[in-house]
Amino acid sequence: MANELAIARASLVRVECGGDSSGAVVGHCDDDASLILTCAHAVAEDSAIEVFYEAGGKRTKLRAAISGRDVKLELCLLRTVGRLDAPALGIAHSEPAPGELLAIAHCPNGRYGMASVGEMQINHPPHRYYFTAPGIWMGSSGAPLTNHNGALVGVMREMEYDGQTPIAGIGIAVSLRAIKRFLKGVS
Repeated sequence: MANELAIARASLVRVECGGDSSGAVVGHCDDDASLILTCAHAVAEDSAIEVFYEAGGKRTKLRAAISGRDVKLELCLLRTVGRLDAPALGIAHSEPAPGELLAIAHCPNGRYGMASVGEMQINHPPHRYYFTAPGIWMGSSGAPLTNHNGALVGVMREMEYDGQTPIAGIGIAVSLRAIKRFLKGVS
């Protein structure tokens, strides 16, 4: 899974909009902009949005605006002002199966580039998955989940809770089916 983590990390960004969350570069535009996929709850419509990308010891900060948002699906597409020197993460062709290993690159508590390997637990149609992975914490929302090919299969949505207490290591992600539906609607 080292290669999959490297692929996920290469497209990882930290999204700052009143708090920290994660996101992934999913495309580039002809007009010198990049497209970032993250969670809708991580981005406030009336707030300034900044995207941070780190690679090779270099840190890039760009402003971004909401290009599309679906609160029900819990997804948001951001468009940067300027292009990030980051590869676009490919979208998987099929949903992950229970027991399949998944990689997550994320920015918990604002720490850039953390990575974990977890296991797909339950595919809860039509919009979410449950998976286990160490290190999931606040700021992991919007992080890309990738499969054994390094392709996007989900977007971290939230941690599982027991009442008011977060259960460390259990995450809920937006499903690949929901991501494809959302991206088709905003393109």
